[in-house]
Amino acid sequence: MLGPLHDVRVLDLTGVVSGPFGAMWLADQGADVIKIEPPSGGDQGRYVGAGFLGYSALFATCNRNKRSIALNLATPEGLEVAMELAARADVVLENFRPGVAERLGLGYTAVRARNPQVVYASISGYGPDGPYAGRKTYDSIVQAGSGLADMQAGGREPPQLINTIICDKVAGLAAAQAITAALYSRAQGRGGQQIWISMLEATLAFNWPDVMWNETFLSETFKPGLTIADTYRLWPTRDGHIAIVFISGGAFEGWCRALRAPLEIASETFETEAASRLRWLELQPLWEARIADLDTDEALRRLHAEGVPAGRVARRSEVPLDPQVVSDGSVVRLEHPAYGPMQMSRPAARFAGFEPPTPRVAPDLGRDSMAILEEIGMGGERASRLLRDGVVRGPASTPN
Repeated sequence: MLGPLHDVRVLDLTGVVSGPFGAMWLADQGADVIKIEPPSGGDQGRYVGAGFLGYSALFATCNRNKRSIALNLATPEGLEVAMELAARADVVLENFRPGVAERLGLGYTAVRARNPQVVYASISGYGPDGPYAGRKTYDSIVQAGSGLADMQAGGREPPQLINTIICDKVAGLAAAQAITAALYSRAQGRGGQQIWISMLEATLAFNWPDVMWNETFLSETFKPGLTIADTYRLWPTRDGHIAIVFISGGAFEGWCRALRAPLEIASETFETEAASRLRWLELQPLWEARIADLDTDEALRRLHAEGVPAGRVARRSEVPLDPQVVSDGSVVRLEHPAYGPMQMSRPAARFAGFEPPTPRVAPDLGRDSMAILEEIGMGGERASRLLRDGVVRGPASTPN
């Protein structure tokens, strides 16, 4: 069985994280994603974080299973090539600041004139309207303004950032989902359409169920309760740390049995779930002392025996060796011709009858430029001229 998005062609005009990450999900599910990059250095994401010069680990993951054409969009010839690709695409995805795609000549109106059925998706920090629309925006700025930094600190000072590029990735996921919904709508005969994804709005939607539960009810009779930060924590053991989740009143008895609580505590009963949770919070010093006196394996054995959800804290270097990760094949190995062996997560969604192949490595800058030009009838001498004039860049002869 072919991937569910087989025969869908995506023109990826995006850079860094949000757009590349969203297009990655489409590529993982079988779409043919053609990535346009500037000839002079390519996507900025090539230089973010650890890796090789011009080929970072972040870029390698967010751009796997894609093809690359290095194209100067500031030239009339480059714009002509890009528009020809857009005319043949099912999806165009961009994450410029609002107005930039239009100034380049690749905005929705221009593309739709050539391709009326196109699904055109735009990711930006704050969307096309409002007082912040024109601002340069990055993940940490959206974390700061969306309540995440406040929640991460538990409402105390100073606020804290989450150490992952979460808002960019959430926006990318929102884009991938919206694009597939729009493709379904088009398949039902409702035509193409334009989609806007705001990083701020995607993050608010992601946060709201838990981060914002005390801001959901507006009635004067509503009394704010505990926040997620009141119960989300790690517990030191004798040789590491574990995470444990307290969900219901029944869990209180399990905690007491697993951690050998005194009989007078273990025999307590509660009229409500809230009362059991508050009592559990009051007893945290007891739980801390009992867990700290146990090895990680013993603590987990006891907790699991009593049905208490718990798990060890893994170092990042340990994750690929985790028994569940190994059993599921969740981390795959691949080989880059210049940079050697690599590992990364496999596509997250599994479809019956479709076993996704090992991901293709993210392309070196301009790796597929000549082949793509040939596909759209611009090969041969014309491709050679575009190459000579610096409109297009082909693959480098040596690694970056």
